[in-house]
Amino acid sequence: MLVALGVAALAAGSVAIRSYDFGWHVRAGEWILSHGGRPPLTDPIAFTAEGREWVDHEWLFQLLLAALVRAGGVAAAWGLKLAAVLAAALIPAAWILGRGLPPAAVLALGLLALEGARFRFFARPELAGLVLVPVTLILLSGAARRAGQGHGPGMRLWVLPALVAVWVNLHPSALLGAGLVAVFALTLVASPGQRRHAGPFLLVAGACVAALLANPYGARVLAAPLAIAPALRGGDLANPEWGTAFRGEFWLFWLTLATLAGSLVLVRRRGWRVEWPLVACGLVLAATGALALRQIGTFFMALPVMACAGWDPVPRPRHEGEGAGAWRHGSILAAGLLVAAWFLARPAGGPVGPGLAPGRYPEGMARTFLDAGLQGPIYNPVRFGGYLAWALAPEKVFLDGRNEVHAPLLAEIAACRQSPDPTCWDAILERWGVRTAFVEYDPRRVAVRLPDGRMVSRSLTSVYFRRDRWALVDWDDTALLYVRREGRAESAAPLSEDRLLTPEDPEWFAASLAAGGVDPGAALDEIARRRARHPASERAALLERLAREALGEAGEAQPAPLE
Repeated sequence: MLVALGVAALAAGSVAIRSYDFGWHVRAGEWILSHGGRPPLTDPIAFTAEGREWVDHEWLFQLLLAALVRAGGVAAAWGLKLAAVLAAALIPAAWILGRGLPPAAVLALGLLALEGARFRFFARPELAGLVLVPVTLILLSGAARRAGQGHGPGMRLWVLPALVAVWVNLHPSALLGAGLVAVFALTLVASPGQRRHAGPFLLVAGACVAALLANPYGARVLAAPLAIAPALRGGDLANPEWGTAFRGEFWLFWLTLATLAGSLVLVRRRGWRVEWPLVACGLVLAATGALALRQIGTFFMALPVMACAGWDPVPRPRHEGEGAGAWRHGSILAAGLLVAAWFLARPAGGPVGPGLAPGRYPEGMARTFLDAGLQGPIYNPVRFGGYLAWALAPEKVFLDGRNEVHAPLLAEIAACRQSPDPTCWDAILERWGVRTAFVEYDPRRVAVRLPDGRMVSRSLTSVYFRRDRWALVDWDDTALLYVRREGRAESAAPLSEDRLLTPEDPEWFAASLAAGGVDPGAALDEIARRRARHPASERAALLERLAREALGEAGEAQPAPLE
C-alpha cells in the first residue's frame, strides 16, 4: 500500500515548477547565502521598495531552496517538491496503518488527499505546512491516546514546541500549527472524560505559542501574514489565491466535508469512541480552507489523520490467510498505479517534468534583455516579478508577489486602472524612471478617442504602452518587451523595432490591414524577423495569417486565433 501511494504521490507532485513566486524566493535565498545566513531586514529585491522594512517569515526555506538551486539547478528544487509531497502522503498513511485501518481504506484516503491537494503542490514554502500540519495532528493524537491509557503523553508531545520553532522560520502556517495545538488542548479541557489529562497539553500549547517568537523578527512575524489580505483589496489586482472556496470548481472539498460529517454521525450512532480534539482541529482546518482556498491543500493532506477521529485504534486480530493473497497486493498496487497514471495524464496546472513550466515565465524576454544589454529600471507586472528578480539578478524589479511589501504601490495601480485617463499610468512609470518594460498580454479593452474624434476599442496594453512613448523590440506568446523612447520618433534600443505589428491587439492589426493603414508586405518582413527568434510563437503565426489574407494569399494552415 505504501508503495502504491508513494508512486501516486510522485506522479501528483511531478508537475513542472509553475509558482510565480518561485524566482523571488530563490533570489531572497541567494541574498541570505551571500550575507552569511543572515535574513534581510529591508527589501533587497524591488527598487520600488528600497529601504522598506521586510519581515521575511520564510527565510529558512528560501535559504534551503537557494542552496539546492545553486547545487543542482531548477531540477533540484523540483526534487525538493517531490520529496515534500512524498512525505506529506506517506507519513500519515504509515501512522494510520499502525492504528489498524485496513490498507485499502488507507490507500483510498491517501489518494483522495492527493487529488484534493495537488493543485497546491508548488516549489515554495507552503510545502512546509503540507507536511507539518499532519505531523502535528499525529503527535497530538498519539500523545492523547497514551495519556488515555494511563501512560502519560510521552516525549512526543514535547517535540511540538521545537517543531514550531523551526516551522515559524519556514512558513507562516506555523501560526496554524500552534493554533491547532491550542485547540486540541482546550477541547481536552472541555471533555469530561479527558479533562484530567489536559494539563501537559495546555503547557505544550503555551510553549508552542512562545516558540513562534523563535525567529529573527520576534513578534513582528505574527502580524506579517495578516498584512497580506488588506493589500489585495484593489479591484482587478485581487489575488485569486486569497479568495474563498465558495466556487464550483472546489466541489471535491465540499463533498469531502459532507462525507466526513455524515461519517461522524454514523460513528456516534454506533456508539464508537470519537477523538473530539481531532474533530475540533478538523473543523479549524475546514474553516480555513473554506475562507482561504490556498489552505485547501493543507486540509486535504491532513484528511487521513482527521478521518481516524472515529476509528477504534485497537488492532483487530487477523484471520488466517487475510491479506496474504497475491491478488490483494496486486489490486492495491494496481489502484495506486491507475491513479498515478490519471495524475500524469491530467496534471494540475502544467506539464510534467523537472524544470520551469513552459509559457509560465517571460524567459524569452529576459534573454533578450540580457543579450541586448538593456538597462533598468524595469517595469513588470506582479506575476513576472518573481522570475525576473531571479533571472535578471542583480537587477531589481518593479513588483513581485510580496503583496504586504508593495501594498502602497498596488493601491496606486489599482486606482489608476479604474481611471479613464491613461496619463496616470504614465506618471507612475515616469516617477520611477522606468526605461524597459516586461508586459503581459491583457485581453481587456478600453475606449480610445482618435485625433479625428472617432472612438475606437483598443487593448489595455496598447493604451498603457503607446507606440509614441514605447518601442516594441521583442515579443513571444508570453510577454512583450518595450523600451522607452528618448524622443517621439526614435527607438532607445539597439534592437529592431516592430513599428507595424500589434501582437498585443490582433483585432486592431486586422482592422489596420483592412483599412490600408498597414502595408502587408512590410508587416510580413517584421513577422519573419520575429518568427526567426521565436519560431514556435502562435501569436506570430496568427499575425502572419492575417497579413497573408490581406495580400490575398492562402498561406499554410495556421493555429486558431488566440482568445
